[in-house]
Amino acid sequence: MRPDLIALLNAVRELQHAGAHAEVVATLADLPEANREPALMGALAASLAKTGRLAEAGRIYERMAHLAPDKAEPFRLLACQLFLQAGAGEDLGRIAPEIAAMPALEPGLAMALARALQARKMLTAAPALLDRLDAAKPDQAFFKANTLKALGRPEAARDCLKTALAHNPEDVLLTVELMASARSMMDFEAMRRFDALMSEPMTPFAKAVFTHQAALDRLYWLDDPDRQSLPSADELRLRQSAKASGEAPTRRNIGAEGKIRIGYLSDEFGNYIVFDVMEPVYLAHDREHFEIRLFGYGPRMVADKRLGELQADYVDLAGLDDGAAAARIDAEGVDILVDLKGFTSGARLNIARLSGAPLKAVYLGYPSTVPGADFDYAITDRLVTPDSAKPHYREKLCRLPETQMPNRGFDPAGIQPVRRADAGLPEEKVILGAFNAPRKMTPRLFELWMEIMRGAPEAVLWMLCRNREAQRSLLSEAERQGVAGERIVFIGEPAPHPVYLGQIALADLALDTTPYNGHSTSADILRAGAPLVTTRGQSYHSRVSWALLRLAGCEELAAETERDYVRLALELIGDANKRAHYRSKLEAARLTSPLFDPARMTRHLETAYRMMAERARLGLPPEHLDVPALPR
Repeated sequence: MRPDLIALLNAVRELQHAGAHAEVVATLADLPEANREPALMGALAASLAKTGRLAEAGRIYERMAHLAPDKAEPFRLLACQLFLQAGAGEDLGRIAPEIAAMPALEPGLAMALARALQARKMLTAAPALLDRLDAAKPDQAFFKANTLKALGRPEAARDCLKTALAHNPEDVLLTVELMASARSMMDFEAMRRFDALMSEPMTPFAKAVFTHQAALDRLYWLDDPDRQSLPSADELRLRQSAKASGEAPTRRNIGAEGKIRIGYLSDEFGNYIVFDVMEPVYLAHDREHFEIRLFGYGPRMVADKRLGELQADYVDLAGLDDGAAAARIDAEGVDILVDLKGFTSGARLNIARLSGAPLKAVYLGYPSTVPGADFDYAITDRLVTPDSAKPHYREKLCRLPETQMPNRGFDPAGIQPVRRADAGLPEEKVILGAFNAPRKMTPRLFELWMEIMRGAPEAVLWMLCRNREAQRSLLSEAERQGVAGERIVFIGEPAPHPVYLGQIALADLALDTTPYNGHSTSADILRAGAPLVTTRGQSYHSRVSWALLRLAGCEELAAETERDYVRLALELIGDANKRAHYRSKLEAARLTSPLFDPARMTRHLETAYRMMAERARLGLPPEHLDVPALPR
């Protein structure tokens, strides 16, 4: 270094010692030598950091790493730490690959950098960072697994959780997360371990796991009304949100006369199952006596594609926090706020809790009680929630007379014929259709299906499962249970709904899942005319298929026990005439059953709203309500 620069450097150090960092920056910022002499660059970077210009300091250290390869690692670490402190997303994305490649990267820094990138949806810039996390530490393993899932690598996520649990076998959150992952992968070994754990539900560890499992995930394996109403991870999160956002406001009084204003709350207005089944209800509402609002907090772009003539009813809540969204709802003067989500993915139940609407109800999205959201009513029907269900609900039940499930009217043009060959199915075999999502599968249910397959060598199982890893696991498990893998055929890529219904119609017999039945899927099966074998359970989610079959005049297809389920399936597989009899009954029911009469179902729903409103106008608290059926 030149003598004059050495003198300048000494002067700069004296200024820094005196705390005059702004003067140092002013002295060096425009000096060309401060961009190429490492000592001066380091001095400028240090003073920039002291004056709060963290990202600028980090960029200087980053350049120093390139100028001094032998000291590159410490300079890059300094740069990374400054970028993290500054929240400099673009800089973090640029330096992340070099940080991830460091041989001795400390897992804590890798975690901090990965979190920062994930928060900015930039983690694809350095996926190798995930490999630098410490799999033995639960927080890092949990983060890594969830990030891998978000990056479309579910198998790697599952393996990460297994490794972490090997180090931390008593970790509750890792156990819960592995179960969710194992179900999506059809990992029978992991699912059976979970079943064994929950077979002794009163052990402290099992109780903790149960409490931290998502409410919906519990329904996939549990048919116990007493336990289903116990606190879940969703309820705990909702109560935390409530604590942070304050007390719910005092409810407004309902209007004494005039139209009843109904507000439906969801993020699923658009191309979603709930919108598909509810759209006929929105359109069939009696606008002379009811005003309708659709309060959506999902993507407006998605909603706009499907709303059509409902566009005028839509109120966009996207971008609003819970309190502001609740205030927007209240500004519309809603009398009855109806949440369509419950404890399902993406739900923002705190919006409903914070609303001052005179009455609040939960409907359709989640088939059980929803504690903590301040709902007055759960809208159900008498079949899925008999009187024995009342003690298990925090809400009062408002039971519709025939069905709680809306459906479109039957239109023969809505089913497009499909040939077996087009679906990859053999012409001469009996086709058993399994059309529910794999997440509803349990090891015990698969055992029942394999028992049916062993007893009916003429049958082929046609399953919905599009995850390759899950397919391999299902085939391996079938072979283990004595059923050749070639007897299982997987349903192909998603098809337009008329084609999908045509595919269902190819099944000689459909096998329902238990304890969590098909809901809209079962309705589709009956619409397609395929006989459906199910069980009648103890809870809403385990009674839906039976209720739908009863409305279609075929409730004898619902078994009371597992043994009856297997026996009934084998009986129908072996009797083509009996299958034809039920198909004929189902095809006739499509034209007469209340299941496919959305206008009638809407009138019943409107009667429910009137009954709720009448009690409120009389100053009476919510009470269990049974809606009378209209004459047929």
